[in-house]
Amino acid sequence: MASTIYLTGFPGPSGTVEYPALAQFPVDVGADAVDLQSARGLSYLLRAAPPDPGTNIALSGGAPYPSGMTDWPTPFQVEWPGARTVIYPAASLGRSTAPDDTPANTYVPGKLNGPINYGISLFDGIEPTTGGKGGVGAITLIDPDGELDGLIALAWDGARLDILRGNPLAAFSTFEVVGRLTTNGLLYDQRRKEFRLRDLGWQLAAAELHGLRYGGTGGADGDASIAGQMKPYAVGPVYNCEPTQVSAALLIFQLSCSSILAVDAVRDGGVPLAFDADYADWAALADAAVPAGKYATCLAQGLIRLGSAVVYTLTVDLRGDNDTINGQTYPFTRGQIARRIATGRGTIVLGDAQIDFAALNYMEQEQAGIVGFYFKDAISKAEALTEVMAGCLGWWAVRANGLLAMGFLEEPTRSPALTIHYPEDFGSSEPQMMQTYQAPRRATYVGWQRNYTPQDPSRLAGSIDAAAVLLYRGIERFASSSDGFQASLWPTAAAVYVSGGFSLEASAHAEAARQQRVMGVRRERWRVTVPCDPFANLLGKVIQIYGFPRYGWAGARKFICVGMSFASSKSVALDLWG
Repeated sequence: MASTIYLTGFPGPSGTVEYPALAQFPVDVGADAVDLQSARGLSYLLRAAPPDPGTNIALSGGAPYPSGMTDWPTPFQVEWPGARTVIYPAASLGRSTAPDDTPANTYVPGKLNGPINYGISLFDGIEPTTGGKGGVGAITLIDPDGELDGLIALAWDGARLDILRGNPLAAFSTFEVVGRLTTNGLLYDQRRKEFRLRDLGWQLAAAELHGLRYGGTGGADGDASIAGQMKPYAVGPVYNCEPTQVSAALLIFQLSCSSILAVDAVRDGGVPLAFDADYADWAALADAAVPAGKYATCLAQGLIRLGSAVVYTLTVDLRGDNDTINGQTYPFTRGQIARRIATGRGTIVLGDAQIDFAALNYMEQEQAGIVGFYFKDAISKAEALTEVMAGCLGWWAVRANGLLAMGFLEEPTRSPALTIHYPEDFGSSEPQMMQTYQAPRRATYVGWQRNYTPQDPSRLAGSIDAAAVLLYRGIERFASSSDGFQASLWPTAAAVYVSGGFSLEASAHAEAARQQRVMGVRRERWRVTVPCDPFANLLGKVIQIYGFPRYGWAGARKFICVGMSFASSKSVALDLWG
């Protein structure tokens, strides 16, 4: 549907106007509501919260921490630099705000006239074998008179920066947040200020999965020999995991830094031990008398205690993390586990308000298989998310709007989120094939019941039969799906092994068959430059190109959007997979 585009302000050059002397003038007719032209008539506003090294944060209380409580009224105050104040550095149309606006009675310079550059890619190449690049970019503020020189003194490393957009005639308080980003520094010269941008995904890359380590002070804090070691973490059903010995004297081992739902088996060199009892906490477990050849548990703290010393290698099958966080207990699907990783533990966690639940719910619907993962070494939240999503051709990304989204590659048959018509939406451009050739797969192997502690015969009891020895030596069992004709058609066709994390063979087999259907066809990446909203929620969505007469695309060809980038107010480059 056609629409009229307006310029707000004085007839060009509009300059800066004082509230409320604003007016609109038609400058363009014929834009469709789904494309960028409709956004061109809107105004942008920047909102930031950088620390100010010149001001201090003050904390007052009854006693200096961490010494504990003292008798009132003993006062104290601790200060450190870096107080944060919300500021509005620039807008695309400068003005002074009204008393009832947000911000109130504030002059916002009209310096946001340079380009907003931003790009994000879910993965490189044809298959999402590695994590995405995340979003990076820059915002340029035109400042030849030095009005914004005060920004230089602020700390722009990781500062929050929101991009708001709305009707230029409306109050700033009505503007919608279309971008939630962070800064990666401020560059400047005599004519401009440039905010370097990155999405919130960098925080997940910098944050440890849970950040919990043993102090080595004894008891639940561990023996001195494991001081500084990362605590293990189990989520979902996991198999043959070697727990961490927390107390050598008491033969207490930790399976997970969380509570756990159940211990399904405990083995010494492959020989099962008998269950004795479950205890409420560390103290009760430490006081227990566990018979020789048996084990006791403390499910609430992820612990087991043995009744006799380990002879070969201690391994455990368990179902962990049974904590309730954000209303979620015992995550055991790929989407649930990804959510727990992002929102559950650590010095940096996302809130549920930062999760794209539409994408998560679709993951839950289509990827409902039971999966589990065991993390014993140091790993970041980003790396853990990548490991979890890898088993289903999956991807994860933090969208420009600040929401963590996750998804997986599939045949792009769903209803399109955007239809691009050729030639009218392409201008002078045409689809460009990207340099990402890859032959189709000839076979797909998806893992199930991963063996987290491979054991050679020297670590197994002599009573273990030959068939079991083979299983204990392997890393993972695999379910397969193959096409016997692919190798003759495509000599470089690969057989791809995927660590699926599945608990059940049937689930792994279903995923292997699905992936082979998807990747047994030669896939391509294309880039199209079209007028669509740069902040539209298109990543992972189906995009349809209609009317392009070449390459067998007659009628309509559907793709999945796997990347977006823009550097002007008129067009966006979409990376399409299909």
